[in-house]
Amino acid sequence: MKEFSDNKDRKKDQSFRIDPINKKNSNLDKEKYDLEILSKAFDYHSKGDIKKAEELYQSIIEIGIKDPNLYSNYGVICKQNGKIGKAISLYKKSILNFPQSPQAYANLGSILQNIGDFREAELMTRNAIKLDPLNANNYINLGSILESIGEHKQAKKYTEYAIKIDKKSSLAYSNLGRILISLGDINEAKINIYKAIDLNPMQALAHMNLGLLYMIEGKLNKDGIGFKEAINSFEIAIGLDNNLSTAKSELLRSASYICDWESIRKYSFWLKDLGIKGSSICPLTIMPFEDDPVKHLNRAEKFYKSNYRVRKNFNEKPIKRNSINKSKIRIGYFSARFLEHPSMILLSRVFELHDKNKFEIYAYSLRNIEEDIYTSRIKRSVYKFINLGDLSDAAASEQVRKDMIDIAIDLTGYSADCRMRIFSYRVAPIQISFLEFLGSTGSDCIDYLLADKQIIPSNSHKFYSERIINLPNCVHCNDDTIKKSDKEFSREELGLPKHGFIFCNFGNTYKIMPKEFDIWMKLLHEVKDSVLWLYQSNDLAKVNLLAQAEKRGVSSSRIIFAPRVPLDMHMSRQECADLFLDTFNQNSGAMTFLALKCNLPVLTLAGKSMIARISSSILNSMGLKELITTNVEDYKKVAYELATNKKKYKSIKCDLKELQLISPYFDSELFTRNLEKEFINLFA
Repeated sequence: MKEFSDNKDRKKDQSFRIDPINKKNSNLDKEKYDLEILSKAFDYHSKGDIKKAEELYQSIIEIGIKDPNLYSNYGVICKQNGKIGKAISLYKKSILNFPQSPQAYANLGSILQNIGDFREAELMTRNAIKLDPLNANNYINLGSILESIGEHKQAKKYTEYAIKIDKKSSLAYSNLGRILISLGDINEAKINIYKAIDLNPMQALAHMNLGLLYMIEGKLNKDGIGFKEAINSFEIAIGLDNNLSTAKSELLRSASYICDWESIRKYSFWLKDLGIKGSSICPLTIMPFEDDPVKHLNRAEKFYKSNYRVRKNFNEKPIKRNSINKSKIRIGYFSARFLEHPSMILLSRVFELHDKNKFEIYAYSLRNIEEDIYTSRIKRSVYKFINLGDLSDAAASEQVRKDMIDIAIDLTGYSADCRMRIFSYRVAPIQISFLEFLGSTGSDCIDYLLADKQIIPSNSHKFYSERIINLPNCVHCNDDTIKKSDKEFSREELGLPKHGFIFCNFGNTYKIMPKEFDIWMKLLHEVKDSVLWLYQSNDLAKVNLLAQAEKRGVSSSRIIFAPRVPLDMHMSRQECADLFLDTFNQNSGAMTFLALKCNLPVLTLAGKSMIARISSSILNSMGLKELITTNVEDYKKVAYELATNKKKYKSIKCDLKELQLISPYFDSELFTRNLEKEFINLFA
């Protein structure tokens, strides 16, 4: 009997009714009768008449006919209709009645993978391989499952074995390319993805994986061409399969990196339910496009359940607090970026200031990194520095458990190189999200989220799955020892006009959206001789921003771009600017700190989401509430006033200079002591 896969062409005939099956009136013997009625059901299914097939399958089961393809095909229909529990039940019945059927195990493994039960999915798929060791699809599925749980080297091994069996499998080459991206082998990844497309130009996943590859190239190369090519690949993928949510979110993200607002406008209708309906997406990819904490939470919850939730073994002993019999509390910080990166620029001083008499500090690197001066600085400050880069998520969790830490602090969240599954395995009795991912993880494994009363007001706690720990001043830590270079820049050598007001923003250009850019251009129209000074992320972003300025009637000569320079040099050149204009949906963080540190005022608009309130949290802790606005009209009004009212501007500058000396925000030791108090209180 034929076995069918998902069929999207579902014909419906409301007039159809299955006649009662009465064996007593049949002149056929039972075996012949069974075959005929099964063939009839399979015929409906093959023709896409899903409603008739489903009703007949159910009727056949009720009269006691047993057939492995019956359970499998009915399961496929149930899966298509969202009846996941029913499909799983059918696949399990198939295994019970036909334990030597490899397809029954394969089907069950596939659906268990889809609902995130990766342990059982792996077991079922390995059973399928034992019964059918020459089926390439089973090895492809096993590789996909292993990739999902962070076993990338093993995933590569089994996917390569699938290719040995079936050298024409486009899906195997495509999956191998994606796995190689995770392993950092970009050149080999490209070869395999191109091979996949060559074998099957209509394979949507291969085009999506090529888009992901181009995005990496876009980040590595300053011309920005990779992002443009990524958009093209994602468009092809979506044209072939409109259900690819990841392709849609990454297309929008690629467009934001080069400020391609036409593409963002074209596809903005996706934002209504992208990552909420259909398949999940990384919630961080959409945050620059909308300030909606409800959607942020919904996306995070779905993303976690689909990708990282580990179904617990009921026999597994829960991890308990270990410090009862120890003199020190063990704190484990987990990050993919223990190097020069905004998160470590802010946090490195805290590592140095931790009270080593009360705490043992562990730093766990989630990936292999090229170590730099920040890495060395952190290594000197912690009790142990452990590299988890070569370990799978499960192996990493076992390694961490041996250290018996009391509090695990995830500094990465859903940003690049996320390894949330480590925390889903539970490596400490208390697990906390902090710093880099400014939002809810939507998980059942992160217990607390570090915040303050400004960044998450009390009436917004409902938008976060974690319990909120409010630090007394500001959740945003910083290094109060950081210094600018001795170099004194002139405006002229930076390409700035000698006279006139300098508006600026030194955040990544993917955060800039038309809403704030419109205001910035209006300010240039209204403030004589003013210019806008921006960080140049890549060449295409520059071209597009200049074109957008011209479109709004502003000469491109009034937009000046700042190239990347060493951190201390950037701090020095900032002194040539007059006012930092913050972005809306995704605020500046480290750049806000660096601006204020160099006596450069920052104007922000406080949004609804955590990621849209970081600058207002910082300014509030400094007592600079007049630089916090709540709507676009006031944002523009305050910016205009500071640019045209010299007395007002001078007053703000004087306040900022004084507050640098007395504000608790610039006191790293005070921040560290407050943080430690919260850690101790968790065990009180």
